[in-house]
Amino acid sequence: MKLKLILFLLFFPVALYAQIQSQKGVIALKNGDNLTGSITYFYDEPNEIRFSGEQGAKQVFTAEQISEIKLDNGEKFVAKRYTTNADSVSLVLKVLIESPKVSLYKREENSSEYYYVSKDNALHRLENNNVYENQGGKKYLRKDHKYIGTLSSLLYDRMDIVQQLEKTTLKEGSLTKIIREYNQGEASYEWQGNKKAGKEPNWVFFTQYSKYGFSKNIPIEARGYGNMAGLQYYFSKHSRHSIKASIDYSSYRFGEEKAHSYALGLRYEMAFKKAEKYSAYVLVHLLDAGYVSYSHPEEGYNENGLRAALRLSPGLGFESKLFPRMAVYAEINHLLVLEELPRSFSIGLKYDFGKTNWK
Repeated sequence: MKLKLILFLLFFPVALYAQIQSQKGVIALKNGDNLTGSITYFYDEPNEIRFSGEQGAKQVFTAEQISEIKLDNGEKFVAKRYTTNADSVSLVLKVLIESPKVSLYKREENSSEYYYVSKDNALHRLENNNVYENQGGKKYLRKDHKYIGTLSSLLYDRMDIVQQLEKTTLKEGSLTKIIREYNQGEASYEWQGNKKAGKEPNWVFFTQYSKYGFSKNIPIEARGYGNMAGLQYYFSKHSRHSIKASIDYSSYRFGEEKAHSYALGLRYEMAFKKAEKYSAYVLVHLLDAGYVSYSHPEEGYNENGLRAALRLSPGLGFESKLFPRMAVYAEINHLLVLEELPRSFSIGLKYDFGKTNWK
């Protein structure tokens, strides 16, 4: 169980950028107004498009109110109504190809990317669902490749393209190639995926105090605590993923035995819920390396030396942004040792010193 959880966290998609965070651009409203300023949109808050005008005025729009968003870096987003048998909702979608024939969009939902195509003013979602089948008394998992059927019905008038769909994957590059070929150059807009827009990395300083409930799976009888400071590297201001490097001081006590350590630590963090003023995340304490001092009064000797340890210990955290560049956070550590929860926890403070705040 522990290995599966750690592998899931480590190999979760490294970066998803299809959202807008404090970027300059223009919002076109359905009432005909065009507003220029700073725009923020999180798919975790799907019906709130936040706008800050050039004079500092702030407004919040819904997807129903906007027509499109054009950012200064060339990215374009539109609001489209998506209708199913059970519901109808307006979605903010990033435009990959816009054409009078067939348009292609993508959207992030639950930290995964989904693709949509539009033809004759109808929006269709491309899906590849899990299907379980029973064969010989055993249950097998396969993909239904539903997106191939959806594309086949939309592109039926080009059998040469339909015949290529079996080799088409549900990825941006593969879908873009097919839609571009179908449109035969008739596109009013096409996003150039080789642009590095919005992928500027970012650094944040953090410091925290930790209370330890155990060390190396041994309950701490008296107390255990630690102080930490370091830097957090976000792969981009748009990314949910980051790496934390720290300098740690820790003190433990096991009955009469005492231990102190000065170490360099490394942690991985992934925000599964990300909004303008807060985020919730999972983290994995990857490893420590440093100097450890043990005191054994009953044995009458001390033990000192350099140590390195592979931790792979998961945790959960919640971060609240008090100011554009400052946040406080709290974490529950060592989730795999359930009997010690919530004895192992941390509280901390972050300060973003990047070119722009990391909202």
